[in-house]
Amino acid sequence: MGKQFINPEPSTYSSAAVEAQNIIFVGGQIPLDANGRIVGKSVETQAVQCFENLKAVLEASGADLEDVVRLNIYAVIKKKDFQKEYQKIREVRSRYFKKHFPAATGVIVEHLATKGVLVEIEAIAVKG
Repeated sequence: MGKQFINPEPSTYSSAAVEAQNIIFVGGQIPLDANGRIVGKSVETQAVQCFENLKAVLEASGADLEDVVRLNIYAVIKKKDFQKEYQKIREVRSRYFKKHFPAATGVIVEHLATKGVLVEIEAIAVKG
């Protein structure tokens, strides 16, 4: 089996994910709505949209959040606000992953590639 490029509509991505064998590599999901506009100005609101986008990409590939084995979460948070703000992302994550949390890494960055984006989430999922 080769590679399958997954790009649910509407989308502003060249490829939101790539599936090889039964492994789905989901590129960084940022808090964009269906019209390509950034949703929210808070870490919490943006994290919700990122997880909704992740869920949509997985569904388009025939998988779901329970298939996620790895998450990388990137966030723009000021050092003085780190504990409080990153906890908000953890709380959002717990709304989406009920049984088991996937292995995860959180990275605090100075900025992300798109102006106004505070959170970006990438994932690896294994179907079945």
